[in-house]
Amino acid sequence: MELVEGFSRRTGLDVKFETLGEAQMYCPAAEEAAYRIVQEALSNVHRHSNASHATVRLSQRAAITHVIIADDGTGMPDHVRSVSLSRAIPSAVMPT
Repeated sequence: MELVEGFSRRTGLDVKFETLGEAQMYCPAAEEAAYRIVQEALSNVHRHSNASHATVRLSQRAAITHVIIADDGTGMPDHVRSVSLSRAIPSAVMPT
């Protein structure tokens, strides 16, 4: 994927791109959405994680595509992670 190679070259971050399964999108809108998600995620890895390695994995089975971005960075501090999760998950679904 050109995005991953270019990002790695510009930032010096070692980024690998892996595909599992067919890894072909049939919908241009879905392909663009996946591209933008990877672009933003890699930008966040570069800005915030202090990572030296990252992996972008594209996996597809039937009509379902999974995009997984992982890095060896520091992660989010606990106080930020708990606030983010409580805002992202509606209270009706939060365990009590």
